[in-house]
Order: sequence, then structure tokens, then C-alpha cells
Amino acid sequence: MSAFAMAAALVGAPGRGETDPEEDARALLDWLNDTDRTWLIVFDGITDPEQVAEWWPQRHSPTGWFLATTRLPGPIASSGRAATVEVGVFSAQESRAYLTARLAGVGGDAIDDVAARLGQLPLALSHAAAYMVNEGVDCREYLVRLADQSPDQDAVAAGVSLAAEAANGQEPVGLALPLLRLAATLDPAAHPAAIWDAPEVARYLADQCTATGGPEYVDSAEAARAAAVLQAYGLLSVDPMNPIWTVRMHGDTAAAVRAATPTTVHRAAAQAAADAVLRIWPDPDDYPDGAAYVAVLRGNAAVLAGQEGDPLWHPEGHELLFRAGMSLSMAELHDAAERYWRMLVDGGERVLGPEHDDVLGARRHVATAMVGQGRADEALPLLRRLVASLTEANGERDETTLSALEHLAVAATASGQTREGVQAAERLVAGRNAVDGPQDEKTLKASWILATCYRFDGRPDDAITSIQPVVAGYSAMWGLEHPDTWAVRQMLAALRAESRAVGGTDPKAHSADA
Repeated sequence: MSAFAMAAALVGAPGRGETDPEEDARALLDWLNDTDRTWLIVFDGITDPEQVAEWWPQRHSPTGWFLATTRLPGPIASSGRAATVEVGVFSAQESRAYLTARLAGVGGDAIDDVAARLGQLPLALSHAAAYMVNEGVDCREYLVRLADQSPDQDAVAAGVSLAAEAANGQEPVGLALPLLRLAATLDPAAHPAAIWDAPEVARYLADQCTATGGPEYVDSAEAARAAAVLQAYGLLSVDPMNPIWTVRMHGDTAAAVRAATPTTVHRAAAQAAADAVLRIWPDPDDYPDGAAYVAVLRGNAAVLAGQEGDPLWHPEGHELLFRAGMSLSMAELHDAAERYWRMLVDGGERVLGPEHDDVLGARRHVATAMVGQGRADEALPLLRRLVASLTEANGERDETTLSALEHLAVAATASGQTREGVQAAERLVAGRNAVDGPQDEKTLKASWILATCYRFDGRPDDAITSIQPVVAGYSAMWGLEHPDTWAVRQMLAALRAESRAVGGTDPKAHSADA
């Protein structure tokens, strides 16, 4: 959805509002239906067809195409017009032609043996060719060296290990492997070069290099040199002219690197990467101008959050986990937010247990995302259990309990359980008054929520009593022209009209100047 919204901005699609990514994304779909401009949209590496189901075109202009790639079996498009093309490995002839071209005809007489050993896999062949070019060996010598790798490794993993070992011996000696391990924890699709400038990355690289006899100090220039070496060996690609999508790595290469990395080292790499992503995250998220940058950071945070071994949950949840989730929630990308927060719940439970505050907080965000999708009924049981758990663990006045009460009040009212909504909002206001005081912004917001709950419960006079201090507080805090002040003043006027209609007891509702 973020990508479609950004594309809508780039093409100037009619109907964009520049405040709602989903609205902008759908504006792009409308544009695709009617434009006479040529276009191509690629869904690369689909792992869950349901996530993209609503973004397939029901109809579209004859000037454009959708192209989707996946490792899933069978067709994935919902359109009957879609054609499925099976893509396998190279043929023996294609492998021979590829290696002959890459090795400039000096590969020796074992080209076919290398291709057969590597299963005709294009990725493995690319690693092999890069290694032989950089090390100045032919195919027969490459097979000898490949045989020295672990017999348990598959063709890609063996080639990656061989190439990484060789790259690590190049200047700056000892730096390529730690950098490769850090890159492998990030999104293979891309991460920005700014990550390399973070001091946390410099410390991680220096610590790893010192442990293996490498340089004691590593700056971004040294890291860039090591990245160039890794690129020469075909292990990643670097585009220094693109500050957002700077570094890319094939997903299978990244998986092979992670599988060969000791657990403690992998955890250190992931923690450093997460620290760096968090450091460069803009505050606030800038939509639409900064949407591309934030989308890349979200992708990297999601990959880090889903790492095997849960490295960002030791000793507790890393701050990046929650910053990325809040970014999705604030952008109102509710479907993506729910999936992300559920992933955090699963990871947190595995490491910290189901009652840890970080896990309970993630559960609250799951429920919030469900409410945002119009599924308040489904969210209510989750919020009830959450409020009970937080109250028992932390007390009625704890910030996490109050936050959960706020969400329970909103969800209960939205689902028609207005009495329950009022009860939760009354507890919320009492807690905010005790903790923050009656004039605090959080308390005023809680009173606004309570007024809304009273209103939907058919109690306009109680709602008027609750909203009046909010009007006074916002007017004093922000002035009469502030949007929130206008909103609560309009609500007060509407409540007085409702009170008149039902013969309520609010005196101003029945006065001439009400």
C-alpha cells in the first residue's frame, strides 16, 4: 500500500489527498484503469497472496502490465487473464555460456563440472564466477576449494562461505565478514547507506574486527571499502548514488550467511543494525515526501523483527520493534500493522513470556489495528483480557493500564457495547486525574473520550458535563482556532441540541443564547 501511495504521488494520480496512504493507493489503481501512459508494476517475491489480493487490477488500461514473482506453487493472480510462466534453473548449455562469458574463456576444462556441482543454479554460478575472477583460479581449482567446505552445506551456502572467507582476507583485512553478517540481518531488498554511518555500527565492526585481529577502529569509509570487496565477490550490491535503496543482497545469500553465523555474533549484528535503523528514523514520519525512506526503514525493521532466534528480544524488546509498529499504526496501515504486532506478540512470548509488559503492549496494538479495520467486536475480548492482566500486574494507575482502558472504551463503544465503554472511560478519567491532574492534556483527552461514550449511551447531559472542561482546557491551551478546540466546541453545541431534543437537564441547552 505504501508503494502504491508513493507511485500515485509520482504520477500525479487524480484523487490523491496526501494524508491517507490507503486513499492515495486506491487513486493509483483508478489511474491504472484509465491512463494511456505505459506502465509496469512488479510484485517481487510474493510470500502471502492474501496480502496483495485486493491490489490486483479488476480491469486496467491496455498500456500497462502487472508482473509478479513467487516461489509458491501454482498461479497467484486473481485475474483470469493472468499467464503463469515457470522459471527453473539454467540448462547445462546456459550454465556453460554464462560461465564462459564471465570467465572470459579461461575457466579451464571443468566448466560443466562446476555447473553440475552447483545444480545449474544461477545464484551459485554467479558466486562461483566472481570468486574465480577475483582469486585468479580456474574451475578445477574452484571445485577443489569448494570440496573443503562443509559437506552439509547446499550449493549456494558452500559458495557463499568460500567467497566470504576470501573477501575477508582482502584489504581492509578482517572487515568484510562482519559487515556481511550485519547486512544479512537487514532487508535483502535494500537498506540505506546512512545505516553505515551510525556509531553503533562502527562499534560493532570494531568489536568484531578486534576479536579476529582486524582494525581497532572502523569508520564509514572503511566500511564502504569492505562493501566494495563484497560486491566484487558477488555477495551484495551497492549503489552509492541511491541514498535510500543503497545496499541489496539476494535473500538466499543472506540466509546462507545467517545460517553460518554463531548465535552470539548474529545477535550482536542484529542489535547493531536495529540501533542504526532506529537512529536514522525520522520523527515524525513524513508522508508523503518521506514515504519512500520510511517504507524502506519499516521493511528493515520487519526483517530484523522476524529473525530466527529472536535477537531483538534479548534481554527485552528492542525499541525499534515498537517504533516500526507505531509507524504502521500512525500511517493507518491497519492490515500491515496487525500482522506486524502479531509477529511481535509471538516473538515476545517465546523469549519473555506472555505476561511481560512488552508482550502486553504488543497485544494492545493488535487490538487497536483490528479496531482500525472496523473489527471492534473481535478486538473486545483481547482488550478485556489485556486490561485485566495489566491491572493485576501494574495497578489501575499505571500508564500501560490507562492506555489499554482508553482502547477498551473506544472499542466497546464502536461495537455497540456502550455501557462497557462508559465504565472503561470512567475508570480512565479517574486514573488520569489521579496521575496527571485535571488540566493535563492526557486527562482532557480522556474526558473527551468519556463524553463520546456518554453520548453514544444516550446520556447527553453527562456528556456535556464531561466535555465542558475539555472546551475550557483546549481554549486556554491552544486558542479558539485550533482544530481540536473547534471539534470539542462543535461537539458541545451538538450535545446541547440533543439535550433539548430529549428534554434534558442541562440549563444552557434550554437558554435563548445556548
